[in-house]
Amino acid sequence: MATEVQTKLEALRARTMREAQEVLTEQLPTRAVALGALHKELVSRRASGDHRVARATVESWRTNLYEEIPVNAAVMDAANRVRGEIEHVLAQTDSLKTWVELSMPRMEDGNNFGVEVQMEVLEMINALYKSGRQTLANLTIYNRSRGKLLTNMRKRLHLEDYAASIATIDDVYFSMLIQHCFDLFNSILVLRDTMMKNIEKLRKPKGEMNSIFVQ
Repeated sequence: MATEVQTKLEALRARTMREAQEVLTEQLPTRAVALGALHKELVSRRASGDHRVARATVESWRTNLYEEIPVNAAVMDAANRVRGEIEHVLAQTDSLKTWVELSMPRMEDGNNFGVEVQMEVLEMINALYKSGRQTLANLTIYNRSRGKLLTNMRKRLHLEDYAASIATIDDVYFSMLIQHCFDLFNSILVLRDTMMKNIEKLRKPKGEMNSIFVQ
């Protein structure tokens, strides 16, 4: 029974290794290319003002109390696309994290060659994961903040500041999406570069010569 369990465990580890290598060599570069293209597109759209709602439209929302107020389609499209990229990256880095953690030797046994690199990689993955999750949380903050501004705008028709604030919050959030997109793009490139430069230390830590991660 113990042998059967060990066999299944080794098979699971081997599969994790294969998946991690595919993420490292194929999927992360694909995501980086997609993010680079998305970042370039969003920068261009910001420059053209494509993400802005016309002031006349906002004024109609302020005065026509029964008019339905739509979301900013350009901002929400960008947000949904950035969200999709973040979710892809978080899922892909999960397998990298599992691989690095499983292949880490026990330092108390003196097998500490490569551990520093592995710890650095884990810190980078954790930082990327935390940043991605925070960005996802910011999506709901934007929707909630914009909704409150629109509600207040209709309650206080004599205050034009609310109408101006709608344009401001759309501008600020669109710029944040562009920055998040670039930060994720940069984090992926740096993480992959670090792992590829230290791939042998990650695959074959000292004292782990019989590890199933060794190729």
